[in-house]
Amino acid sequence: MDKITRMLLLHSKLTKGEKINKVMFCMENDCKSRSFDRDIEDYRLYLSETFSGNELLYDRKENSYYLSGNHRAELEITEYSLLERLLLDTGILRYDEMKLLLEHLASNTENSGKLLKRQVEELKEYVEPEHNRALLKMHGDLSVVIRNQAVIEIKYHSENDTFVDYKIIPCRLKYEEKGLILVAQSVSDEWSETLYFDIERIYSFKTIRSQFKDEHIKVIECVKKEKYKMLSNKKTEE
Repeated sequence: MDKITRMLLLHSKLTKGEKINKVMFCMENDCKSRSFDRDIEDYRLYLSETFSGNELLYDRKENSYYLSGNHRAELEITEYSLLERLLLDTGILRYDEMKLLLEHLASNTENSGKLLKRQVEELKEYVEPEHNRALLKMHGDLSVVIRNQAVIEIKYHSENDTFVDYKIIPCRLKYEEKGLILVAQSVSDEWSETLYFDIERIYSFKTIRSQFKDEHIKVIECVKKEKYKMLSNKKTEE
């Protein structure tokens, strides 16, 4: 099992309140003890960077890891209804991804049975985007490389219907009216302009290396500028 899949599985189990026994996890998922230890350290780093109120704790007696204070509360119907409406109105996901995401949300909401039945009717009117790309996976994979402070090379489907390779430093992901956007900086020193890529047009990408110190500083500055621009736009709209 690859690292990304292991990390997603770890996160899923821990947020459900489960304890992760190291030996059993390694046996069931065919991974080495050393790989598991690295995954645990990466997950601790993830918790610290996202300012999570939870800690990853270790039960020595059971040789297991678990999240502190982890309580999984169901969504209220009003909360679910808002999320459902927002997701359907964006129209950025393929039908199969939208259906799966709404099912997961409904399954974690009170009176989930009624919501799942209502979903069938709501999805009948859902219009899929033309791109037909699996954006959930691409968004998840890009989130990982941003968190890991990596430099990547993307193959981008340009508007003139050709593929162009870009070496970039990914900074953040955001949503705009036209869809999901990857905000990035160029690896080239002489080109410091912020770059914007439609995620639906990213055909593929590969990790090249970790960021250098000066590149990580560029990322921090880029994120600050994006947040400032977002606040300025809101004030202008008001």
